[in-house]
Amino acid sequence: METSTPPLETQPNHSNTNHSLPAAPASTTTWLWRVLNAPINIGLGSRFKSPVTVKFNKPATIASIVTEAGLPAELAAIVEQVVRATRLWSSERLDVARELAAHFRDGLECGVSASDLQSQFGNAATVAKLIRRARIRCRSVVWHAWRYGLAGLALLLLAYSGLIVRFAVSYPTISRNFLREQNDVVRSTPEDQWAWPVQRAALKELVPYPKLDQSQTDDESEGWWATEKNRVEKDSLAWNQMLAYVESNQAIIEQLHLSANKPMRGVIYGDPIDSPNLPQALGEDVPLIGVLLPQAQSLRTAQRLLTADATVARSRGEADRFTRDILSLVNIAEQCRGFCLIEDLVAVAILTSTFSVVLDTCEDFPSLLTDDQLIAMAHRLASCFGGGTIRFNLNGEKAMAEDMLQRCYSDDGNGDGILTPAGIKMLAENFPTNKLIDDYDLLSHTKTDGVALHVFGPAIMLQAKSRRQTQEAIDQLFAEAAQRHRGPLHSWEQEDQRQGRTKQSSLGNDNSLMSHFSIPNVVFPAFEMCDKAAERFCQLRDGALTAIALELYRRQHGAWPDHLEQLAPGYMPTVPLDRFTGQSLRYRLQDGKPLIYACGFDQQDDGGRGPGIDEYDFHTQVMQKPAKQPAIGEGYDWVLYPRPRKAINR
Repeated sequence: METSTPPLETQPNHSNTNHSLPAAPASTTTWLWRVLNAPINIGLGSRFKSPVTVKFNKPATIASIVTEAGLPAELAAIVEQVVRATRLWSSERLDVARELAAHFRDGLECGVSASDLQSQFGNAATVAKLIRRARIRCRSVVWHAWRYGLAGLALLLLAYSGLIVRFAVSYPTISRNFLREQNDVVRSTPEDQWAWPVQRAALKELVPYPKLDQSQTDDESEGWWATEKNRVEKDSLAWNQMLAYVESNQAIIEQLHLSANKPMRGVIYGDPIDSPNLPQALGEDVPLIGVLLPQAQSLRTAQRLLTADATVARSRGEADRFTRDILSLVNIAEQCRGFCLIEDLVAVAILTSTFSVVLDTCEDFPSLLTDDQLIAMAHRLASCFGGGTIRFNLNGEKAMAEDMLQRCYSDDGNGDGILTPAGIKMLAENFPTNKLIDDYDLLSHTKTDGVALHVFGPAIMLQAKSRRQTQEAIDQLFAEAAQRHRGPLHSWEQEDQRQGRTKQSSLGNDNSLMSHFSIPNVVFPAFEMCDKAAERFCQLRDGALTAIALELYRRQHGAWPDHLEQLAPGYMPTVPLDRFTGQSLRYRLQDGKPLIYACGFDQQDDGGRGPGIDEYDFHTQVMQKPAKQPAIGEGYDWVLYPRPRKAINR
């Protein structure tokens, strides 16, 4: 006979079992409650005669725990208030509720009244805070690590958000207009004393040098190969081409002579006439790094034309014309010297070509010039660039670096500042290989103008050195450059050892350090290479002056001197130095003709034995000191006179 199970609320409460549950209130007998508490009959076959009943327990709640404990209303309210104020996890709140309920239940069972328990309990908020602190301390190490990690990340994001705001509102402060300052120096001289406007107008009408064939390079097509590096044989095709080039440009040559006598070159940097590709609206607000120098290349063209004219003049025995060409070349070279290094290097290149022409003339046309003309030419060559040991003026390069600095950084009024969005754009446009920019791939305009700039910009700003640090680095680099290598080449190593310096600046030679400076090291010139170019210039000049002095001595004595000391002080103040050894230039007679040479970097006298023209490039290799591999100059001397050349007969 089947018996029914009595309802839950009518079942007896057995104290020795934990399976009884409190009756569900009428308000909670919802369909979900009925589903969860409905018996489930699982048929297990004939082995079990009665079905197995499985019941789900109702999840405990704070209210159920308080009700089960049978606490008075005032104590139940305290439990609920404290538990909710702890703001703990659900499971932790239930544990706290059970502990508080048990605490009050024990007090009641000991005979303490509910009002006394309430008064002795204290402030509910304080108790909740203490309970929360204790419970949190008991949580797992993993949870604490996660908690502090999230807190750190939140602080990092907050700090980076502040940097984004700071970066976004920063802007460069341009306090100096370096370009206008330089142009004001030019404008202080009357325009009728400016050489460049005359040269510019003349060169626009220049008839170009014809190509001998399509295989020639651009330099060859302009006659550079024929008039400077080699000897052009008369009546050859090359000679006839050069002669036609000179004759068709006589009006241009005359204008160049007139301009060479003016005291100032008169270039207005950033002038739209010279730089038509620059936006005219920029005017003199354009950064120095963006100023084009078409004048330098134009003066090289002028130099080649005058060199070709001098070559034709000496072949015809026209001494006055030849002398005028040489003196104009020297004057144009001195005019070319400007405020930046590239102009000085062009000026040195023009004079180097002029020295070559003089040396060739002393060898091939020794009787062309009179004594007075030779002496005047020697005095002019000796005085160019101030004479003596020359060094390049790096003020223009320093101004360029400082102009970049003020256009990239903000200014706090105390000489410091941060890298700005405008600065990063400028670096990306002018120096895409800058490590600070390349690491964040901000090379395209879409990125430097978009969200990526403001997302990664603060990181670049933090990685870059500050404005003050960069300014100090600039000052240090150029101060070192101004103090080093003041003497000839032979004193460099001893000078560096005495001063405790390396061959390169400590900043310029440290790529990892320089990568933190926003002003990239390409702005700074190769200081040592500049010094080498100056030394090469001085050695070539001294070779040309010695060749002139030898010719004057031969004319007066009918023979070459036995040693160079016989030239001083009658023909030159002192015997020039071999700048590699610090001793006098080497000299000896070979096949009855003078041979002038320097020992080179190996500082060994090899008897004036120089490599052939195909092996030895005087313009690039002679000043290169060997590092690990033997240099091309080792075992050879640097022959200054006669100059190695080969004939051009085509």
